[in-house]
Amino acid sequence: MKRKKNILATLTLIAALSFTAMPVLAAESEDTDSLEVTITSEDGQEISQMYDLFDLSATVEDEDGIMPLINISADTLANGYTMTFRDSDGSDFYITGGSTVTFTVKLKSSAHVVMGYKDSNGNMTQTYDGTAKTNTTKISIANTGRYSFYLTNASDSTLNITGGSITF
Repeated sequence: MKRKKNILATLTLIAALSFTAMPVLAAESEDTDSLEVTITSEDGQEISQMYDLFDLSATVEDEDGIMPLINISADTLANGYTMTFRDSDGSDFYITGGSTVTFTVKLKSSAHVVMGYKDSNGNMTQTYDGTAKTNTTKISIANTGRYSFYLTNASDSTLNITGGSITF
């Protein structure tokens, strides 16, 4: 009889522990591939940003608190070659007319570069020609459309790109 009580007590304890350890689902979330984050400033202004959950990467704000559309990562570019920057899916960026794009490329050491943008027809517009360690151009986009941005190595040697960004 004592053995039956011990078995019954053990089974009761196991059953009680099983019920308390069961997970509870409060609500099912919708299947989604993006996340919207809204930040409210001290003056009540709300800024929303959409993030693709399949393409999350670290972002760093510039000195004006603007999050780059893309971060340019470390790379090399042989002399005479051009590197084109597009959206993460390979398409050109959709930019509304009247926008100002800030395009910055940082190099390991000063070098001669040419920078600009290409419209959807592939027409190139040069907006910068200079020799610096940090190269920045502000581009005023007059017409709504699709654009990509380019960097050409006009120096005599390979460029060592250390970073940069494109914001608008």
